[in-house]
Amino acid sequence: MSVFSYTAPTYTPEDEAREKESLGEEGLMEINDGIFGIDQTAERLIGHVETDKLKSNGVAELKREIDNIDHNEKEEYLEVLKHAPNLFESESNPIMFLRYHKYNPQAAARGLVEYWSLRKEIFGDDSFLLPMTLHGAMADYGSSLELGIFALVPDDRFGRRVFFFDRIKMLPEVIKLKTVLALSFYLHQKMIERSDAYKGYVKVINLRGFNLIKHSDRKAAKGLAKIVWRMPIDVKSVHLCSSAHSMTKVAFPVLKFILGKKIRLKFVTHHGHSGPEFAQVLAKYGLNKKNLFPVLGGTFQIDPDLTEWISSKESLEKKKVMQDNSREC
Repeated sequence: MSVFSYTAPTYTPEDEAREKESLGEEGLMEINDGIFGIDQTAERLIGHVETDKLKSNGVAELKREIDNIDHNEKEEYLEVLKHAPNLFESESNPIMFLRYHKYNPQAAARGLVEYWSLRKEIFGDDSFLLPMTLHGAMADYGSSLELGIFALVPDDRFGRRVFFFDRIKMLPEVIKLKTVLALSFYLHQKMIERSDAYKGYVKVINLRGFNLIKHSDRKAAKGLAKIVWRMPIDVKSVHLCSSAHSMTKVAFPVLKFILGKKIRLKFVTHHGHSGPEFAQVLAKYGLNKKNLFPVLGGTFQIDPDLTEWISSKESLEKKKVMQDNSREC
């Protein structure tokens, strides 16, 4: 575990002011609208009215852009095309990346290549070409979902996925970093496979009881941030729920520096001393009690809610694998 350093690089208020200025009024409005769920239409989020022609032309342009990427930078991409083409189509369909990058073929091509690079980095040579299911690539990690460190809870009021992260439970004596990254990747994969992934998602992080010595782990923060950067789904807001105002002053500037541009301006910090306090303020952002674990005043429980979700996902994944295998035959 990385011990918290008071001399670690930070993201200062001056840095934030400069970054906001560089985004301009339109860019800041887009971030604010995402936080509050305002005008989140498909056309606005994707940047285009999607037609069959737009999609077919976009995929063709994306493939041309991938051809221009150096061979050494796309080895994992070439590997999956050669050994698991059906997996490539079902779990990294180019349309996902085109939508996420608003049909910028160059950015989408780079994103698709980096997705497979990250997948291999996390799951290794033996597992990254297996289906991203609880009995495939996740066979060694899936049982740890029941710890309740991460969970996909019901959609918010605007129909966006909600990713719950109980940071307090993530301790090295409880779970290995490799498992943490595998769980996060898996749940992000489940989100991007939805047809409405263009809506993005909301992240809620429980930090009640966070201790700088006990919980600080820069390596884990960087690894989790990389997943957010590489997955083709936009995080619309990150709600950090803490009992101590000192967290905002000491830890958050370091965290913002680590997490980078895609995430830090979407931080919304909340302080409180009881679950109902958090539930009340989070409701203003379209989050209901069903989106929250009891520690934040919610009603989503590890048992039965999370265990039922895992069981349902396991059943659906088995059916999907059987269908894919039948098509291959």
